[in-house]
Amino acid sequence: MDVLTTFAKLAADRGYARPDFTSSGELLIIGGRHPVIERTPASARGAASSPTTSNFEPHTQTTFVITGPTWAASPYLRQAALIALMAQAGSFVPAHQAKMPIVDRIFTRIRRQQTTWPARSNLSRRDERSRLHPQSRHTRKPRAPRRSRPRHATFDGLSIAWAVVEHLQKHTRARTLFATHYHELTELAELLQP
Repeated sequence: MDVLTTFAKLAADRGYARPDFTSSGELLIIGGRHPVIERTPASARGAASSPTTSNFEPHTQTTFVITGPTWAASPYLRQAALIALMAQAGSFVPAHQAKMPIVDRIFTRIRRQQTTWPARSNLSRRDERSRLHPQSRHTRKPRAPRRSRPRHATFDGLSIAWAVVEHLQKHTRARTLFATHYHELTELAELLQP
């Protein structure tokens, strides 16, 4: 009763909508909001928080590649996952409208050097990754043997990202939001037709 009462109060106080569960496989979130970021004062955020839309049409769209700065994509990915999780738990969701199938699992992948990032991150700040990456590069350097010089080619990361998206699209058909700064991955839209 405590949980359901809390869900009801949050829904009433924050303007959450009742999600509709469909058997068609459609996942549609209109006017979705991140439940944590929207409660953060604008002065702490440094920017306005805008509602967003996610739309996976059944049997035709399973993968979205989101390019641009990861600090912008990360809250969007988390928002979609949180809305799905809240709906599955029986809560209303921070959106204008939400339709979704029953979701049995939610997977996330975060770069290895960022394993402590989610627990300590301030999602509303834009500089969380720029603060972390220089630290991880700095701490990695002294551990390398004196004569070795670790190098990372741009195409190494691109090849891995490309292979992951291809595999997910061709073999798992799981609904996937894939954030990357490799704009070359947008070519996959032409190559990987449903």
